[in-house]
Amino acid sequence: MMFSSGVSDYFCAFHVHIDGGTGVQNLSELSKRYGPKHPKYIAAQSNFDESLEVFRRQVRKVVSGFAKAYSQAVSDLQALSGALEESKRDIQGINRKRYELSQLEREVQTSRQLYNLFFTRFKETNSAAFAAANARFVDQAVIPFSPVKPRKTLILLLAMILAGAVGVMLAFARDMLDNTIKSAGEIEAKLNQAVIGVLPRVERAGDDSLAISEAVLDRKEKTFAEAVKTARTGVMLSGIDTPLKRLVVTSSIPSEGKTTTSMNLAFAFGQMEKVVLLDGDMRRPSVAGNCGLTNRSPGLSNIIAGTEDLDTCTYPYQGIDVIPAGIVPPNPLELLSSERFGELLKVLADKYDRVIIDSAPTQAVSDSLVLSSHVDGVIYVVKSDATPTEVAESGLNRLLRVNANVLGVVLNQFDASHAAKYGGYGKGYYDYYGYGSDKAY
Repeated sequence: MMFSSGVSDYFCAFHVHIDGGTGVQNLSELSKRYGPKHPKYIAAQSNFDESLEVFRRQVRKVVSGFAKAYSQAVSDLQALSGALEESKRDIQGINRKRYELSQLEREVQTSRQLYNLFFTRFKETNSAAFAAANARFVDQAVIPFSPVKPRKTLILLLAMILAGAVGVMLAFARDMLDNTIKSAGEIEAKLNQAVIGVLPRVERAGDDSLAISEAVLDRKEKTFAEAVKTARTGVMLSGIDTPLKRLVVTSSIPSEGKTTTSMNLAFAFGQMEKVVLLDGDMRRPSVAGNCGLTNRSPGLSNIIAGTEDLDTCTYPYQGIDVIPAGIVPPNPLELLSSERFGELLKVLADKYDRVIIDSAPTQAVSDSLVLSSHVDGVIYVVKSDATPTEVAESGLNRLLRVNANVLGVVLNQFDASHAAKYGGYGKGYYDYYGYGSDKAY
């Protein structure tokens, strides 16, 4: 209806357009006859303008009608397209449901056939022809005296064999992966150093026993005392041509027994000579505590700093003189590198037959490298079955690079019970010479 209305409006506008053309001819004739200022011409001009405006309005109305009709047509087309797509989806859904229905019907048919088959077989089985069972007892069942399964004995035996095999494999793997120093032979083979001594492991028991740092003075520890004296002899033999008065005792890392070794060596030398033990480990000093002194007792740091003299910082203990580290300074390496420390060592060398210095580990700090330049020899301590070969090699190489006179290695805490396994000296070696002990080593 809207489209037909627009067409009728178009024809009306076309009619006005024709009348407008006639009006133009009338204006032309009136203009020639009366002129442009004549009232008839002016009235005709006014009529012409009104007709032209009416024509324009009709044209715009027709155009607007066509635009609305087109929009409505597009909207109707989109609605029809949507309805068509929805119908297609409904048809597809109906087809899928029809397919599912056919599948369900086939399953129902199959299930019905199976049911009929089983029902028929059940009826045949329960028929009168099979009511009498043709069976008889052949043998009575006997209750067993023991359970058939599980076979515990076999399981335990297999478990023991498997555990033993795994244990042996783990032991071999641990032995192959263990790269620690265990015997004197490994020191010579792996570190290419002479063995000064082998100190056995000592287990202290009882309040009447001396500390391990003084075990060489304990009469109950004859084996350990003999081992320390053997190390003392090795040091003395290393300096037959050139006396070794100033000695440094160091190790690779902490807790390898360097302080225990240095103190026992000092006590062993003190039985023959005038000895002073100097605590050169000013980072973690331990000599003062082992000798019954406090950590704030004046010592080496006070002498170098000039706040105390040598006599004030020297303490007699168990037949030797002890100079503790003193108050821990903020710059230990600078103190050990100073000229005052070198002069102190010269004074001590003139005053004592032997100066033994307990130094810090080589892998932790460089104190022992500096001390090695002031002394006549270095004794390196390695803990048995604990110090890795690479760590010991690295520490010795650091000393050798600064041209330190490494006298040899002391193997500390050697377990004599495994001596036969690793080729070292066991308890029987010392017992042969009458130095046996009833304690555990």
